[in-house]
Amino acid sequence: YTSFDSFMKPFTDEDREAFPEIFNLPKGVYEVSLTKPLGIVFEEIEAGKGVYVQDLVEDGLAARQGKIQPGDVLVGITAVKIVGAKWERRLIPARTFDFDTVVGAISS
Repeated sequence: YTSFDSFMKPFTDEDREAFPEIFNLPKGVYEVSLTKPLGIVFEEIEAGKGVYVQDLVEDGLAARQGKIQPGDVLVGITAVKIVGAKWERRLIPARTFDFDTVVGAISS
Protein backbone atom coordinates (compact mmCIF):
# COMPACT_ATOMS: atom_id res chain seq x y z
CA TYR A 1 0.00 0.00 0.00
CA THR A 2 1.33 3.40 -0.95
CA SER A 3 -1.74 5.66 -1.05
CA PHE A 4 -5.51 5.63 -1.37
CA ASP A 5 -5.35 7.16 -4.84
CA SER A 6 -2.86 4.59 -6.14
CA PHE A 7 -4.92 1.79 -4.58
CA MET A 8 -8.03 3.00 -6.45
CA LYS A 9 -6.23 3.78 -9.73
CA PRO A 10 -7.02 0.45 -11.49
CA PHE A 11 -10.77 1.16 -11.42
CA THR A 12 -12.47 2.72 -14.44
CA ASP A 13 -14.07 6.15 -14.65
CA GLU A 14 -17.38 4.34 -15.06
CA ASP A 15 -16.89 2.72 -11.64
CA ARG A 16 -15.94 6.07 -10.11
CA GLU A 17 -19.09 7.70 -11.45
CA ALA A 18 -21.36 4.83 -10.39
CA PHE A 19 -19.96 4.57 -6.83
CA PRO A 20 -18.43 7.93 -5.83
CA GLU A 21 -18.69 7.14 -2.10
CA ILE A 22 -16.19 4.32 -2.54
CA PHE A 23 -13.61 6.42 -4.36
CA ASN A 24 -13.45 9.32 -1.91
CA LEU A 25 -12.34 9.36 1.70
CA PRO A 26 -15.19 10.21 4.10
CA LYS A 27 -15.56 13.83 5.21
CA GLY A 28 -13.08 14.60 7.99
CA VAL A 29 -10.81 11.68 7.05
CA TYR A 30 -7.52 12.42 5.35
CA GLU A 31 -4.37 10.56 4.42
CA VAL A 32 -0.82 11.62 5.25
CA SER A 33 2.51 10.02 4.56
CA LEU A 34 5.29 10.65 7.07
CA THR A 35 8.76 9.28 7.55
CA LYS A 36 10.10 8.52 11.00
CA PRO A 37 10.41 10.22 13.40
CA LEU A 38 6.81 11.34 12.98
CA GLY A 39 6.85 14.08 15.58
CA ILE A 40 3.49 12.96 17.01
CA VAL A 41 2.59 12.24 20.64
CA PHE A 42 -0.15 9.61 20.66
CA GLU A 43 -2.38 8.84 23.65
CA GLU A 44 -4.65 5.83 24.04
CA ILE A 45 -8.38 6.72 23.99
CA GLU A 46 -9.28 3.70 26.14
CA ALA A 47 -7.79 0.22 26.28
CA GLY A 48 -8.43 -1.30 22.86
CA LYS A 49 -10.27 1.77 21.55
CA GLY A 50 -7.51 3.30 19.43
CA VAL A 51 -5.31 6.35 19.81
CA TYR A 52 -5.55 10.07 19.21
CA VAL A 53 -2.97 12.80 18.64
CA GLN A 54 -2.30 14.32 22.04
CA ASP A 55 0.32 16.75 20.78
CA LEU A 56 2.79 17.48 18.01
CA VAL A 57 6.51 17.85 18.62
CA GLU A 58 7.50 21.46 18.03
CA ASP A 59 9.21 21.72 14.62
CA GLY A 60 8.68 17.95 14.15
CA LEU A 61 7.72 16.49 10.79
CA ALA A 62 3.97 16.36 11.46
CA ALA A 63 3.93 19.96 12.74
CA ARG A 64 5.88 21.18 9.70
CA GLN A 65 3.55 19.31 7.33
CA GLY A 66 0.60 21.07 8.94
CA LYS A 67 -2.16 18.56 8.22
CA ILE A 68 -2.34 16.57 11.47
CA GLN A 69 -3.75 18.40 14.49
CA PRO A 70 -3.98 17.59 18.22
CA GLY A 71 -7.23 15.73 18.86
CA ASP A 72 -7.16 13.86 15.54
CA VAL A 73 -8.01 10.16 15.84
CA LEU A 74 -5.92 7.56 14.02
CA VAL A 75 -8.35 5.45 11.95
CA GLY A 76 -5.91 3.49 9.79
CA ILE A 77 -2.23 2.75 9.48
CA THR A 78 0.05 0.92 7.10
CA ALA A 79 2.08 -1.93 8.49
CA VAL A 80 4.26 -4.70 7.17
CA LYS A 81 2.68 -8.16 7.10
CA ILE A 82 5.11 -11.07 6.89
CA VAL A 83 4.01 -14.41 5.47
CA GLY A 84 6.79 -16.98 5.25
CA ALA A 85 9.69 -15.43 3.36
CA LYS A 86 7.52 -12.72 1.76
CA TRP A 87 6.29 -9.42 3.12
CA GLU A 88 3.93 -6.70 2.01
CA ARG A 89 2.76 -3.34 3.33
CA ARG A 90 -0.98 -3.20 4.02
CA LEU A 91 -3.46 -0.60 5.18
CA ILE A 92 -5.17 -1.82 8.33
CA PRO A 93 -7.89 -0.25 10.49
CA ALA A 94 -6.57 1.12 13.79
CA ARG A 95 -9.72 2.14 15.68
CA THR A 96 -9.66 -0.97 17.90
CA PHE A 97 -5.91 -1.19 18.48
CA ASP A 98 -4.28 -0.60 21.82
CA PHE A 99 -1.35 1.78 22.16
CA ASP A 100 1.33 -0.93 21.90
CA THR A 101 -0.17 -2.36 18.70
CA VAL A 102 -0.26 1.09 17.08
CA VAL A 103 3.36 1.75 18.01
CA GLY A 104 4.33 -1.70 16.70
CA ALA A 105 2.58 -1.04 13.38
CA ILE A 106 4.24 2.37 13.02
CA SER A 107 7.61 0.74 13.71
CA SER A 108 7.14 -1.93 11.02
